Order: sequence, then structure tokens, then C-alpha cells
Amino acid sequence: MSIDFKKALKAPASIDGWGLKLFIGGLINLVPILNFATMGYWVEYLINFMNGKDELPGGASDNLNTNFITGAKMIVGCIILGIIFLLITFVVSIVLAKLKFLALIIVTLLELVMMFATLFLVMGFAVDKKILSMLDFNRAIQITKDNPYTLNYILYTLLLIIIYSAIMLVVGFTGVGLVLLPFISFAMGISMYNLMGQYVQSSPHLAELRTPNNQ
Repeated sequence: MSIDFKKALKAPASIDGWGLKLFIGGLINLVPILNFATMGYWVEYLINFMNGKDELPGGASDNLNTNFITGAKMIVGCIILGIIFLLITFVVSIVLAKLKFLALIIVTLLELVMMFATLFLVMGFAVDKKILSMLDFNRAIQITKDNPYTLNYILYTLLLIIIYSAIMLVVGFTGVGLVLLPFISFAMGISMYNLMGQYVQSSPHLAELRTPNNQ
């Protein structure tokens, strides 16, 4: 299957009662620490794709405890990964310090590579929801191996980020609009994970990645 960008954009409204569910998801996303549950919700959405289902897993408040634990595990894994990436960026910045503008370009490209590496690792994390799976580069490589839509996925993800960032920038100019940011961010997560799910579904090695818990 190919990757449908329009489907990703429409994903937040692809469930019955989507307005109320986006509202509840935005409220959860607004609360520090509790918002780990929204991340777990997005991961469950990704798992649905791995199981061949293109559908949101109910509402963000459903299975709140399970989603919170999943999100917390992913955050811990991301923190560990972030420390590793930060050290790499720091070393590269020092080595290239004298190159100035070229160093800025190289570091920016490196950060983009790290961002997508993190997204691919999240896909691997969804297989078994273990913290160390966020560091399993072999599994991430297996997801991307022979996948004909890797470039499409990268370009669509960047486009999605630009669109949602523009919306949040415009909305954020007003005091009232600032209140809407957690809700827009929640919708963005659904769109992002829809793209991730479509990409995982197109992996020739998806069957090998599935575990008994995800079948």
C-alpha cells in the first residue's frame, strides 16, 4: 500500500464523536505528566496499524492507565535516546566549531536525521512496548529495510509538521488561541501516528515484527 497524506490529515476526524474525543484528548494533553497517556494512545493507534486495522483506539480517556504506562515507558526511552543524541550533537559541534556556517548546516541535518531515527525507533517500540526497544536500532532498520515509501514518509512528515506548526503559530498569536494549542497538538499526534502507521503497514517485514501480543 502507498502512503495517503490526505488520510493522515483527516485522521483526527475519522472516528464517531470525534469532536468530543478530541476535546477530551486535548484536556488530557493539557495536564503535565498525565499527558503521557496521550502518547500511549498514539502508540496504541500505531499498534492497530500493525494489526491491519486503520482505526483510532476509542477515546484518549479509554484505558487511561494502560495508555499512561505505555506513554511513560516511551518517554523514558526517549530521554535515554535524547541523551545519546545530545552527546553526539555536542561532539560534532565542537569538532566543527571553526567551520561556523557549514557546522550549522551539518548540525541541523544531523538533528533532522536524529528526529526521524527517533520516529523509526518509536515504530519498533510499538512492537512490544519495552523501554529498551526505543534503543533497538536493528528493529528500526528492519522496519525501513526494502520499504519503497521511506522517502514519501519523510517528506509527508515534514509537510505535516509545517502545516500544524503554521496553524499553531497563527492560533498562538491570541491569548484565547493559546488555550487551543494542546488540542491542536493532540490532533497533530493522531495525524503523525497515522502516517507512521501507514508506513509500518507498507513494510515488507511487518509479519516478522509482530509479536503474539500484537496479533
